[in-house]
Amino acid sequence: LVRFGASYQNFSQKEVISGEDKAYYDTALFVTNYNKLGLFAPLATIITESIRYDRYSAFDNALTGKIGLKQYLYDSYYVSANLGTGYNIPTIGQLYGPWSPNPNLEPEKAMTADLTLGNDTLWVTGFYNTIDNLIEYGFPMYTNVAGKSTLKGVEVGYKDYFANLVGVTANYTYLDAKDADNITLARRPEQQVDASVVYYAAENFDLGLNGQYIGERYDAADKQGPQTGRYVLVNFVTNVKVNDTISVYGKVDNITDKYYQTVDGYATAGRSLYLGLNAKY
Repeated sequence: LVRFGASYQNFSQKEVISGEDKAYYDTALFVTNYNKLGLFAPLATIITESIRYDRYSAFDNALTGKIGLKQYLYDSYYVSANLGTGYNIPTIGQLYGPWSPNPNLEPEKAMTADLTLGNDTLWVTGFYNTIDNLIEYGFPMYTNVAGKSTLKGVEVGYKDYFANLVGVTANYTYLDAKDADNITLARRPEQQVDASVVYYAAENFDLGLNGQYIGERYDAADKQGPQTGRYVLVNFVTNVKVNDTISVYGKVDNITDKYYQTVDGYATAGRSLYLGLNAKY
């Protein structure tokens, strides 16, 4: 199955004080391909490929791609591998925004690889990514981390349903993030756990809890600066489907009113209640 596509994005920043507006755009063409083969029938072999060309008004143009292989071994058990490249331009806020802008930022260039073994319920993934010119927040401005940074680690995922009433998901990530000089990168937790439990009380009504554990994390490189990790957050959410068009939701974030900071000196919200309405046509 081959699909073709195109996209156009325009990014702009209105400068109230200086009166000098900033803008750039991106025009892209892309193609994806999906092949399901019977090389080891009845066990499926799935091969995916994608390629994308981006033409930027303010940065070098980029050609990126990805190739993936998924081989079923027995029943729902499989092994999969992916290899790809990426090109991430700075956001308009990072370049010209009011908080720590740097108009001289360079795009990030990435290579990604992962290997997964598992089934529909439990899986383990090893990943190895390299990023040239990694963009990092700092004071007084955003900067590119010199050279090639490496982010590698392991992820364990779990997802299951019980009695068609309760859905449970959990993910654990171990991350080793280093710059070109083998120094630990700032603001990246070494360990992270995300979990959720959803109770489907009726066809149009559900409620659930989700939580997150952030492990050791430092605000500066080389495990220096204030410690901003080692905390747990718990949230509650409920959804009511009124009809095919309208649904109502409510949520309580940070139920325990935990005080924490993702960046030192920038406080985050305490316990917060939200009520909302979603409509789709």
